[in-house]
Amino acid sequence: RTSLETVDKIRNLANKAGLLLGSVSDDQSFFVSDEDMGMSGAYGNACALVKPGDPSAPLRIVVSHIDSPCLALTPEPIYFEVDAIAQNFCPSFSLITDAYGGIRPEDWYGRDVKIVGNVFKDGKKGKKIELPGVIKHKSIHVDDLDERKDYSGLKVDTGFRRLDDIYNAFGVKDCMDFGSSKFYVVPNIGKKNLFLVGNDMIAYGQDDRSCAWASLDAFLRTQKHTDNTTISFFLDREEVGGKASSAGYRGFFESVIKETLKATKGSKAYK
Repeated sequence: RTSLETVDKIRNLANKAGLLLGSVSDDQSFFVSDEDMGMSGAYGNACALVKPGDPSAPLRIVVSHIDSPCLALTPEPIYFEVDAIAQNFCPSFSLITDAYGGIRPEDWYGRDVKIVGNVFKDGKKGKKIELPGVIKHKSIHVDDLDERKDYSGLKVDTGFRRLDDIYNAFGVKDCMDFGSSKFYVVPNIGKKNLFLVGNDMIAYGQDDRSCAWASLDAFLRTQKHTDNTTISFFLDREEVGGKASSAGYRGFFESVIKETLKATKGSKAYK
């Protein structure tokens, strides 16, 4: 459901396939994430599989994106309605969100959702979170029309009425811990994230992931049958032109190519 979960799954599959994990090699197929490459602000939201080849053979690159546009909690997300009348409809603490990738706000109103992600403390990934929530439906007759057009109304009601209960559920000490952690809001459509309604398949994220699993399968099947240096990239937020370390522009992408060329063609060849 999230890039972080997809990277973890790819890492496990690479491990089962016997790839070297977490470091660059000149003679063995390897897996590296943006964290492994020491990218600033990296949390494991992107990765690459590399098969070093003959120095005289071509370099082959396949790029896939592994994000599914969703909502992300803001660094200080806790919100409580103070208006006396509105409080009757929002009696619990809510969490403020922002768009993560290209989404349409109107698609998210009235949804049952799950809050997923990991607590990060001292730069290390900690407790895994999965909590239910709901984004209240906005009525065109009684609610602010401007709010319905943007993301400001996409607050997730948690059901918690005490602040301490929120902190305990997320495994944080105070609101500041949210800023260093990564939490996302995704549709809650079943445990397996897939079901059928008539002849229609209802799921979340399979359109964004189909290219990734195809290129992963191709890499694992063909790595032993080619002299080419082969790289399969799995990147985050590329469809909205993201420029973060885990996205498709520079950063992780460029770093992996440079280090691969150094390992396979020598320290000067990559220039």
